[in-house]
Amino acid sequence: MRERVSAGDASLRMDIMKAHNNRSNLPIQTTAAELTLHLAEGGVIAGYSETLGMAMSGVRTQFTVGNTNGRASCGTVQTYTAVNRSEGVLIVQASAGSIRELGAFRFELTRPPMNLPSDAAFSFTKEQEAEYLRQIETFYSPEPFVDGAFCGFTMRLRAGEDPDRSPVCRYTVMLTVMDAEPRYYAAGHAILAEGRADKNIRILLTVVSSYDAEDTYAEAKRRLSDAVERGGITWGIAGEEGRSYWDRAWIRLPDRDAERVWYWGLYKAYSARCPGKTAPGYLAPWHPCCYGNWGYYILTYEQSKSNLGLLATNHAELLEPWFRLCRTAQEPLKRFTSSFYGMEGTCYPHAISGTGEVVYSSVFLNGTCMNISTTGEAVKYCWDYYDFTRDTDFLREVGYPILKEAALFFNDYLQTDPATGQKYIFPSRTQEFTGSPARNDEYMTDTIVDTALFKFVLRRTAEAARILGVDEELAARFESDADGMRQDYAMWPNGVWKASADWDDPTINYGTKSVSDLTPVAMTDEVDAWRGSPEMREAAKKTVDADVPKNRLPWDMSFGILGKLRMGDREYARLALRLLPKIREGGNLERRDACDFVSDNDLSRDGQQDFFVDKGSAYLSDVITEMLLQSQGGVIRLFPAYPEDYGDAAFFSLRARGAFLVSGEFRDGEVAYGIVRSLKGGTCAVADPFDGECVVRCLENDEELPCEKDADGNLSFETAPMCEYAVERRGKPIESFPLL
Repeated sequence: MRERVSAGDASLRMDIMKAHNNRSNLPIQTTAAELTLHLAEGGVIAGYSETLGMAMSGVRTQFTVGNTNGRASCGTVQTYTAVNRSEGVLIVQASAGSIRELGAFRFELTRPPMNLPSDAAFSFTKEQEAEYLRQIETFYSPEPFVDGAFCGFTMRLRAGEDPDRSPVCRYTVMLTVMDAEPRYYAAGHAILAEGRADKNIRILLTVVSSYDAEDTYAEAKRRLSDAVERGGITWGIAGEEGRSYWDRAWIRLPDRDAERVWYWGLYKAYSARCPGKTAPGYLAPWHPCCYGNWGYYILTYEQSKSNLGLLATNHAELLEPWFRLCRTAQEPLKRFTSSFYGMEGTCYPHAISGTGEVVYSSVFLNGTCMNISTTGEAVKYCWDYYDFTRDTDFLREVGYPILKEAALFFNDYLQTDPATGQKYIFPSRTQEFTGSPARNDEYMTDTIVDTALFKFVLRRTAEAARILGVDEELAARFESDADGMRQDYAMWPNGVWKASADWDDPTINYGTKSVSDLTPVAMTDEVDAWRGSPEMREAAKKTVDADVPKNRLPWDMSFGILGKLRMGDREYARLALRLLPKIREGGNLERRDACDFVSDNDLSRDGQQDFFVDKGSAYLSDVITEMLLQSQGGVIRLFPAYPEDYGDAAFFSLRARGAFLVSGEFRDGEVAYGIVRSLKGGTCAVADPFDGECVVRCLENDEELPCEKDADGNLSFETAPMCEYAVERRGKPIESFPLL
């Protein structure tokens, strides 16, 4: 079939287009649940304030109430909301401060209704519209219940295109009330409650999906019953869990607003994921207008983006839910790979449900099964996790089995040019290459994102096999595949990388050049300012400069910025530090809309309106981290992209490749020192930050270590497990710096 497509069989090209776009993203699902609590109604409300305490993972609100139903008394009401992550129970506690009682209260528990898309790209016949509305009413509407002191609803999750024949996945939202005895009513698709309270009311709520419990109702009731038996969730548990998380690593910047960007990303990731639990679809959409619904996962660059930052910030455990999804989906997707492509191995296509069903494709978003790179984006963290932790047990039990299946698919997908013997990738499409609907039956050869990710997965899988001492023949085959592909990337006459080797129309534009076309720099660690051949570095710099706006931030707020930082662009880092705190993604909660930057760096409405690719992700934490620490190629670089005149900075216990925890300070315009803690032992390589004056000292015995220097001036030294080493300027040891 691919040969016929290559020969120009137009009808077959259209057949493939129709086949890989025969799925839709209908109906659009929204957030999991909404709880609206009404307090002090009938009073005059003033002085409202809300405080988010990231360290405790709690939100406190306070307001003044006066003249309640004619009473002249005046006082304050407070609410505090927190989560016990270990039990998965959320508590909302309302307290009467200086007023006599809370009095009457009521609340509603429901979820936003689902509707058909109004986008002009979607047109329906009356029959289709009727069918989709039937699906919403029959399958995708809350089913409320009242069970004594417990109430809530169960909701089906989308796990396939046809709900009549799809796996039944669901979740249950349940709550109970302490300190009051409200009356519950099931009304349509909602739960209503009303009652009276004295000085306090506590609402305990939990959400359980069928990915974590077969009987979601029973598990939800168990969680709440246990919490009630303990006297309700304690703030101490939430605080203890929070302290354990935040003590793992920290940073300090001279601008507290810029510093907040790093912590805000980690807070979102912490809120969205818990090891041992399946993360919500799309790894937790924080905003209800995301394209992704609560029940599925998008595997393009957006997925790679949502996993950014977890390793380098020393929170590798938060990747466990992603690996859980990859393993759960593997067998269904292996069958899909065989039936759709006729190939072995496992393809991870554009979007799947938590059960591994292929649930989404859109010709207008180019979410097609011809985005072959999505498999590489889905599995790359299996290697990255090992690279940062050196956890061989993980590699053997989790990482390698996933990588191997992806590499088998890539091996089968590659074709060989009979004239040159070179291996190539066809058919494919670079991500979100929409151009126009008329070109949606067009395909590409050797897109830059495909080529980079194929080589990454094939080579890392071969290396993993050698580390584990398994599959020797397979490892050789995968290595041969990678060596047989093109090692450079096709370029335009100006030296900038092209989207693909065979696409020569410069008038066709697509919105994610700063993502897909920078893959060798920002995603697969192939080249940066210090690594790669001179020709590759020059092409990388030209491409980064061409694809990333010079005086504003790129749309994705991640890979484009990382490309700049990995090319050592300190001035762009300065721009990012100034602009990121202004946007909602950076923690500016005063903004309720998505925003972008125009040329003069004023905030404006984004063309995406209120759509965010902001899924409980630490990607902006990664952006800040890479200003302070980079370790591509296994070489630790201290403050490689930090603006030299920005001010003093410090970081503690960030994680580098090779299983090293690194700390460091920047004072008076230069690196002051670094501290490397070796977790597994072995050789450590560090770029010399002191112009040839660098020495390494073991802090266990105060002895200077012998170091080898490579052609680039990088130092390497041997380490012992769980020992710390100072990287310092000769004659200026760590002890000479005053403590701050």
